[in-house]
Amino acid sequence: VRAAMLALCASEACEHASAEELLELRAIVAVMQEAATSGDRDGYYWGNVRFHERFAELTRNRTLLRQLDSLVLRSLRFRRRTLANPERVRRSIADHSRLLTALEDRDTVLASALASANVLGALRILEQMLDGDARGGARPGEKRPISRG
Repeated sequence: VRAAMLALCASEACEHASAEELLELRAIVAVMQEAATSGDRDGYYWGNVRFHERFAELTRNRTLLRQLDSLVLRSLRFRRRTLANPERVRRSIADHSRLLTALEDRDTVLASALASANVLGALRILEQMLDGDARGGARPGEKRPISRG
């Protein structure tokens, strides 16, 4: 549901966001990049939260904002967990940069697809992490311990 809602946000932001507002998003992505480069996980996480807040505001759709806020509150701890994965952070920065470029180009189809793919990619990583926890703590890309039982 969140993926579909963010795809709608992307489409509406393409239509409504001013060049100045997109520059604000570009500045937030720069802060996220700096936090990732310096290993500041909290800074990256909160930059990501701010990006998504501002991105949603650009839709100028109060109903969509209220519904999205409800979903976001339920998913914050999961987002934090996936963003603790360095590979996910690297991918996240690239995804946000591509999304921003699509918004700047006013490419609603691409922006919507990228917004949705970002959420679905994070969900896939989270599912792998939870599966690894259930199987003895392996993370995505790690080998799981062999059970001797």
